[in-house]
Amino acid sequence: MIVTSILISTSGPCRADPRDERALFDTALSVIMEPLPRKAPLWSVVLITELADGRAAVVVVLHHVLADGLGGLNVLAALVDPGLEPAGVPFPRPRPALPILARDALLKRLLGMRQAASSWRSLRRMMLAGGGFRPDPAVPCSLVQPTSSRLGMTAIRLERAPLAAEAHRKGATANDAVLLAVGAALHQMLLNRGKSVEPIAITVPVSGRKLRARTRGGRSGDPHAR
Repeated sequence: MIVTSILISTSGPCRADPRDERALFDTALSVIMEPLPRKAPLWSVVLITELADGRAAVVVVLHHVLADGLGGLNVLAALVDPGLEPAGVPFPRPRPALPILARDALLKRLLGMRQAASSWRSLRRMMLAGGGFRPDPAVPCSLVQPTSSRLGMTAIRLERAPLAAEAHRKGATANDAVLLAVGAALHQMLLNRGKSVEPIAITVPVSGRKLRARTRGGRSGDPHAR
């Protein structure tokens, strides 16, 4: 395994056979847990080559101030997906003039005022689905205790089509099935520790825009599973 650090990236040593997936996960985790320097751009990229079967891996770390989940996927797609059409915008772009910035800020402010009522209704609906603006506190258990620095990563692989088909037969989505599996795994872990929490609720923030949308920002959401 060869690790190439780009710009401000750092990575820890591999602690397994160089072609072992465990070493890849350990390296990726060390990159993710490395604090981004405040005096440098708040992102980093690490290229890991010479993996098994001639594969390579790219570890991208972005501060949330730069992009949300879908924004990060757009960045990754632009880096590794050769099928994307070029945006047709020169890079780097020149700094916009102050009148243009002022006009853009005013238009966004007016648009925000027009959408305030619908945004509030959407926020209220989503917050109520997740337990309201003042939800009940989490039941004390080992899942909500402070964690140590001993973290680990693993991968679970399965075919998406059968999962989605089975979920659709139950009137659900593939995402619903994933949330159910996570909740069931957490419940089983508590049972193995001699504890039980009923119910286990999972609320996940989601974006209100499409994957390839060029706009920035996200929207709180509430795919809610119990």
